[in-house]
Amino acid sequence: MFDSVSAMVRACGPEAQASENPGVWLGAILGEAAKAGRIKLTFAISPGIATFGYWVEQLIAESTGKEGVGLLPVEGETLGAPEVYGNDRVFVHLDIDAPEDMKMSEKLDALAEAGHLVVRLKLTGPLDLGGEFLRWEIATAVAGVVLGINPFDEPNVQESKDNTSRLLDRYKQQGQLPEKQPSLTENELAFYGVEGGSASEALSRFFAQAGEHGYIAIMAYVQTTDEVQTALHDARMLMRDGTRAATTLGYGPRFLHSTGQFHKGGPQVGVFVQVTADDTASLPIPGSAYDFNTLKRAQALGDYQALSGRDRPTLRVHVSGELVAGLLSLQQLVEEAVSVRS
Repeated sequence: MFDSVSAMVRACGPEAQASENPGVWLGAILGEAAKAGRIKLTFAISPGIATFGYWVEQLIAESTGKEGVGLLPVEGETLGAPEVYGNDRVFVHLDIDAPEDMKMSEKLDALAEAGHLVVRLKLTGPLDLGGEFLRWEIATAVAGVVLGINPFDEPNVQESKDNTSRLLDRYKQQGQLPEKQPSLTENELAFYGVEGGSASEALSRFFAQAGEHGYIAIMAYVQTTDEVQTALHDARMLMRDGTRAATTLGYGPRFLHSTGQFHKGGPQVGVFVQVTADDTASLPIPGSAYDFNTLKRAQALGDYQALSGRDRPTLRVHVSGELVAGLLSLQQLVEEAVSVRS
């Protein structure tokens, strides 16, 4: 791994020509693509190194998503046919020549033929990730320069933190967090932030606010399991295929320090679906008046307030009872919602 780092250091060093510098080359492409409206940086990563996407997602979203501009990293979307995408995408393939990479490459060929911008990064194996860490750090800084923003700060992350602190102070005084009544309920699901008609009709109107050049962010404050991941991923793909909008899936509170910056500081083209659930067993925080469940609820509510305070369409869905069953019900409603739109 360190051999690949050393090679990338030399290739991106001050003595290298900018036109031959892998980091500058990539950053220039991404920055200019974003200026041309292709702000959805969509990753197709070989399964053996797929978790690299979590790291690069934070790097790009937190570094570029500010002052109304930025690149939205789209990690974890299954590649689809050309017709499910708008013209606001940049596709990047990190290829280690695994069998799955051949299938990805074929789908990317079809996307390129349809006019989409596709960047292919060929790695000799997983150990080349060492060099990729450096390449992407340089590329992100260069993209920031092209976009005219400072890639080294996170001005909007603090908003949610401040809201959370105020909510926890209130909890200490009153013994509870503020809780509004749901505007709509359907079986085990309670909806906040949408009104009128059935749940599927309300979701359809909500998704319409993104349009095909917006994005839908799923922000799930739930415990991650394989079943939960599958249910949310399937709902996400229904949203993308039914609206042509890009989709992201982040688990709270982790995403607050990655895509959370982009949500509040980036272009105002997103709609936000916050998913919460009944608390599990209490885990106390030593020396604190509240437990981890209360902290998590305050973080979710604080971010909801930050988004809605910026007039960014925000919907909260609360699942009561068994989580996976509730998520499957939500998935069914999403399917109905995008059918209504089509």
